[in-house]
Amino acid sequence: MYATESGHCAAIHYGDDSDERPVRGVLYANPGWDDLVLTERPTGSGWRSLLALGAGELVLRSAILSSGGLVFHAASLDDGGRGVLLIGHAGAGKSTQLGLWMREPGVVGMNDDRVAARATHDGVWCYGTPWGGTAEIARNHTAPLRAMVLLEQAAETSIEPLAPATAAPLLLARTFLPYWDSSLMHLALTNLDSLLKAVPVYRLCCRPDAEAVAAVRSVL
Repeated sequence: MYATESGHCAAIHYGDDSDERPVRGVLYANPGWDDLVLTERPTGSGWRSLLALGAGELVLRSAILSSGGLVFHAASLDDGGRGVLLIGHAGAGKSTQLGLWMREPGVVGMNDDRVAARATHDGVWCYGTPWGGTAEIARNHTAPLRAMVLLEQAAETSIEPLAPATAAPLLLARTFLPYWDSSLMHLALTNLDSLLKAVPVYRLCCRPDAEAVAAVRSVL
């Protein structure tokens, strides 16, 4: 990422940690991330636009900040009109828990890996995104957000509410933040504060069974 006189510039490449990684695309964005130019280098017959990969995700993560939102490393579901975020690091059990929920009637699995949440004038909402993780669950679906649940694996299932001051650093570690720009970081922290004021956060210690679903439903 680079700062320019008119906004930001991202040089995007994939590969190993050597210095031989070719730049596959360059993205220019204005400060509000609503005026963008992407220049790409096609690479053979299997080429896919970076808008379906890193560039598109970078645009979403940055642009949503201006409208009260954040993108979390989480799975999301709609339980009969009640949106739930299952938040955790890789290996915490997000996909497993989402699979348990999707066995329940009336539950819509929205996303398995990247979830957007936003506070608006008519409430807080969560959204599926195009990036569905290993389970490839990525639905264009929206639900009112009722709970953010931090996952921890445990021998016994329990759920407890977390105070905003306790929840904030745990959520920040599982949020895609614009560390490369102080003004965008200010927006991100402001947005997280708004979410914490409107939506309860819980710590769910659980096994991979139906008791975890019942525990979350007991607080919705």
